[in-house]
Amino acid sequence: MRSFSSPLLLMCLCVLLLAFLWQTALASTEIFDEELLKQRGLNTSIADYFREAPRFKGGEQVDVTVNGERKGQWIVRLDKAYELCFDKKLLDQAGLVVPEPKATPKKQSPASACMDFLARFPSTVVKLHPKRLEIELIVPSDALKAQDTRPDISAYSSGGTAGMLNYDFLTQRSEFASSQQDYQSGNFDAGFNAGDWIVRSRQSYVGQNGESTRRSLYTYAQRTFPRYRTLVQTGQIDLSSSLFAGAPITGVQFLPETALSSSRQSGARIEGIAHSQARVEVGQNGALLYATVVPSGPFVFDDVPLLSGRQDVTVTVIESNGARSQYVIPASSLNIGAQGAAPGYAFAMGKMRSFDTVEDELPWVATGTYGWRAGRSTLTSGLVSAESYFSTGIGWDTPQSAWGSFSAQELASHNRDEAVMPASPAVPTSSIPFDEKSVNGLQSSLAWRGELPADILLSLSVSQRSHGYRDLSDIPASLTTSSLNTRYRTRYTSTLNWRDPRWGSFSGSYSTSTQFVGPSQRYLVGSWGTSIGAVSVSFNVEHNLDAQSAAADENNLFYYQTSSQNTYYLSLSMPMGERRSISASLNDSDSRRNTSVRLSEQVNEYVDYQVAGSYSGDKNADAQSDVSANVGLLPRYFRSNLSYSAGENNTNYAGQFQGGMAMHKHGVSLSPYPVQDTFGIVSVGKLSGVQVDTPAGPVWTDKWGQAVLPQLTPYTRSRVEISTKSLPRDADIRNGTRDLDVGRGSVSHVAFGVVQTRRFLLTVNDPAGVVLPKGAGVFDAKEQFVTAVLDNQQIFLADGYQDGLTVSLTADKQCKLRFNVPSKPTGNAYYEKVEATCELF
Repeated sequence: MRSFSSPLLLMCLCVLLLAFLWQTALASTEIFDEELLKQRGLNTSIADYFREAPRFKGGEQVDVTVNGERKGQWIVRLDKAYELCFDKKLLDQAGLVVPEPKATPKKQSPASACMDFLARFPSTVVKLHPKRLEIELIVPSDALKAQDTRPDISAYSSGGTAGMLNYDFLTQRSEFASSQQDYQSGNFDAGFNAGDWIVRSRQSYVGQNGESTRRSLYTYAQRTFPRYRTLVQTGQIDLSSSLFAGAPITGVQFLPETALSSSRQSGARIEGIAHSQARVEVGQNGALLYATVVPSGPFVFDDVPLLSGRQDVTVTVIESNGARSQYVIPASSLNIGAQGAAPGYAFAMGKMRSFDTVEDELPWVATGTYGWRAGRSTLTSGLVSAESYFSTGIGWDTPQSAWGSFSAQELASHNRDEAVMPASPAVPTSSIPFDEKSVNGLQSSLAWRGELPADILLSLSVSQRSHGYRDLSDIPASLTTSSLNTRYRTRYTSTLNWRDPRWGSFSGSYSTSTQFVGPSQRYLVGSWGTSIGAVSVSFNVEHNLDAQSAAADENNLFYYQTSSQNTYYLSLSMPMGERRSISASLNDSDSRRNTSVRLSEQVNEYVDYQVAGSYSGDKNADAQSDVSANVGLLPRYFRSNLSYSAGENNTNYAGQFQGGMAMHKHGVSLSPYPVQDTFGIVSVGKLSGVQVDTPAGPVWTDKWGQAVLPQLTPYTRSRVEISTKSLPRDADIRNGTRDLDVGRGSVSHVAFGVVQTRRFLLTVNDPAGVVLPKGAGVFDAKEQFVTAVLDNQQIFLADGYQDGLTVSLTADKQCKLRFNVPSKPTGNAYYEKVEATCELF
């Protein structure tokens, strides 16, 4: 029995398998009625084209990826068999081997002929995605061209011309019992892009109580040469060196293009605590980089642009009552692990410039560095030479690994014929004889960042210099012994971050700095936050162990007085709906205490506000009540923040306005965000108010249907996407997403094709008694299929009004649709309801 049943069972299984494969083959192949296609006047070749799978119709611009790597966009070409045409242009841009072409027609050049790529590499997989306008190629490794040592830039767009202007303006008035103060600050960037050249000029303005200061921070021209991975700047620039402290010069410099490297530097992260609604100023090298008004409590500014990554940043907090506090963020903690940012040569030469010194007194300077790979590490060496000054150094940088990332630097300097004068401010400068001598010195720095067990992130850095060490900012002849002695001698910084699902997140940093003359400066910052049910709890602490004030003894010699200062901030926040929350906080310092309650709400994408009431004052005096309010506005084309605070002895008003604009060949477009060095213009037909999501944030089209793409990341994919909810009801868009690959300095123009149409839902009520069966075909005047009848004799027309529509009731019976539509759309509904009749003919 077993010998009989086993073959029978095997035969049955084979029959079932063949039946399954047959049904699968039938299901994967569309069946077309070619006779019906002929009756409708359609070419039967369409059935052959669409039978196997969805395909492109040719002439469409699509994205092409090879083995998962995007290779750019180009126009689809099809051969006579409706297959993808592998011509030489496609293969070159995709980085694929070019085989011999197929038989080339006499009128067709070999460059445009279709190649036998699939015959040469039969394991190639071609995936067509017409709905996404994408072609995906999976090719064997031998089909890829040998990698060139130069960067492949064929997929990145270049060129374009446009002008730009950015503005950031803050105005504030403070009224006290017997006086008032007015303050204004502004930073303005103007320039243009042309032929991948970037020209920029930044001006700053500070006005206070009728006195004003205007400074030109820089004016320069810049261009990237991707083939050589090099960036060139000329004009008023800041030395950008991975080894040496930067300095402003008027000259030229060549740098490795960091966007084509695996390591990139960004702006600084600024943190602090304000005791009341306060103004915060961020400066570097004597220039104001950023100013804004913040409410009481902790504040964080991410990615503040710096003039140099190798110089300290000064943060000043001016409280509502006029009290000022200041702290310094050491340069060593700004970009840990970024000393060897990009391998390659860097060179700069020019005359040093200063905001406060006569240009003739400043020396010429030249600097050069070279970075090269040593395994996974980067080694950098370089030198700086100026009049009577020389410095050299070496750096070592390792990327993130199981042991963390590590950086080390050793710099040496020699300053010949240095002018030195005594430190006592009591003696007139003109009566002091200068001593001339040579000084030598060393500066060493180490930095490490890594991950410890239990998801703890730890960063450590140390920097030490000898008294004779000088960097570029120390060599002007106007510097005195006093200013040289107040430089730091040793600095230590440490930062720790830890997150746990049960205990919340914790971060802390500690820094200490010792000067050659005067006491050390120690600063501790910590924060902790967690959620208990719907309530969010946060605690922040600042501990300034060595707050300093200047004084003089009986001999008029300068010295420091120090006293410890502590600030604590505790906050509880609870949501009141999706967009509203209420919070209570306690802000306590050694001399002042503040308790407040704040209501915050994000009204919509354009408006948010905060209203707070507080009870604060000095601990040795009666407390006072204060009220404050902040309103953030985003009226599509710029950003603004309006604030107000009032106490018993002071009242403050402030307004900040930020934005940018681009001047291009189609007009002028406004942006709520600053326009960066690589940007673009997007158009959505002639539709206004359409939201476009960009890497910088949402922007909206103006009345001409245009908007600025304020920030496109060079040599990295940037996605631009239409928010379909913002489209009018009568607008259709085929593909609302674009991925852009752009080169630095280019100006991209992106156009989304929009079709405006009216949609109708016809309800057929024929008094003659004609009944439209569900599924009956609806055809146009050319007998082309349009749609099918729905339930209840309803017909949906997605492409607007068409004349001469007929309904095929049976094989030999038809009726003609008749209906009238309003001349203008009614309301903002997705479709319009219309009554119709169908007459037999």
